Amino acid sequence: SDPRLRIGVIDSGNPMPLLLAQGVEPTIKAQSQAQLLALLNKQRVNQIITDEKSLNAVLHGRSAPPQRFLRFAALSVYFSHEFLRQHDDFLTTFERAAEHCSVSPPELEEAQRTVVMQLASEYFQHWSQQPAWLQALDQAANMPVPVALHLQRLDARWLRERTARRQPLIEQVLNTPLSRQLQQAVAQDHRLGEVMLTDKYGQLLAASGITSDFYQGDELAFQHSQHLARGQLMLEPISYDSSTRQFSVKVSGPLFAPKGKEFLGVLTLGV
Repeated sequence: SDPRLRIGVIDSGNPMPLLLAQGVEPTIKAQSQAQLLALLNKQRVNQIITDEKSLNAVLHGRSAPPQRFLRFAALSVYFSHEFLRQHDDFLTTFERAAEHCSVSPPELEEAQRTVVMQLASEYFQHWSQQPAWLQALDQAANMPVPVALHLQRLDARWLRERTARRQPLIEQVLNTPLSRQLQQAVAQDHRLGEVMLTDKYGQLLAASGITSDFYQGDELAFQHSQHLARGQLMLEPISYDSSTRQFSVKVSGPLFAPKGKEFLGVLTLGV
């Protein structure tokens, strides 16, 4: 670690084990948020690691340092390799249950909403004008209307392949030029957690990774977005996404033919 850094943390706080796991030993371990702030003011440390709500509670209305919202991060839980060897199905069961643990998700602050919507608008404006995107959406729109039974079978096949060694349907979706473009965007922009594109029927056309489902037509994002006007976006509450294993907010919106009002599909970004 950099010897010039003098880091202060709460002795029993969440950052402690994370720092130690990275081989970083805090300079001072404070017993309270007030003590941590006092150490910073006295320049005994030049960095503190804490959470925003606790710090603001101590500040009592004083101006906090300038901040820039990047993304939401989930807390971590660790299980030993020995425990997981003894309970080989525990992690899968735990991850499925975690999706339903947050019964009252936090609300986005206005500044956070602005940042998220601005980011999403930039991507929508860029991708909605790409000829390759419009061509793929137009081709899908001119395919025969899929029957419900066919969609159910594709969705069931997708779910089976998620845990299988051979994944022909998943590979068919993820190995397209559009999917590779989405994968590159997520890799280059740490604010993005997931991006998916569906056709006008709700079928997955492209994705940055393996999604929870193939058929998105029964999801709120698709059902609501298909009734929005060009340029309108839908912002969902913060939620846990089991496919990306992180908390995020999803922004969705419709895509249309360049000329006219023909609805072609829905683009969804997880931020």
